Amino acid sequence: MLVRLMYASRANDNVGADELAAILKVSKARNPASGVTGVLCFCFSSGVFMQVLEGGRAQVNALYSRIARDARHRDARLLSYDEIGERNFAGWSMGQVNMDRLNARCCCATPSARRSTRMRSRARRRSPSSTNSSRRRR
Repeated sequence: MLVRLMYASRANDNVGADELAAILKVSKARNPASGVTGVLCFCFSSGVFMQVLEGGRAQVNALYSRIARDARHRDARLLSYDEIGERNFAGWSMGQVNMDRLNARCCCATPSARRSTRMRSRARRRSPSSTNSSRRRR
């Protein structure tokens, strides 16, 4: 029986791009042998992980148990756990999504991050240099 598990957690302070790359490297090396697929999402601005794991019940349960004990994050919360008929991430031993690049209003962005992004966007639209450069292009 296939299952899909989704959880979210908060990264500890020492997690950065290098640590994330190491997590992905190990996942991509180990997951094919256990038949686990999925995607790891990380929002650097708020330090939130969200991950989906798919595979056999025993394999997904064992992996999540190991992940929940990992010292690189805390406050792991199981968001969903369902039996599935087919995988959404069949071709991904472990995909990656950088949530900061998706949208400033993504679920992981903090209110202060969203405010600062909106202010930068407004400033760009109002800035004389951007107005002049757009006039020159016409």
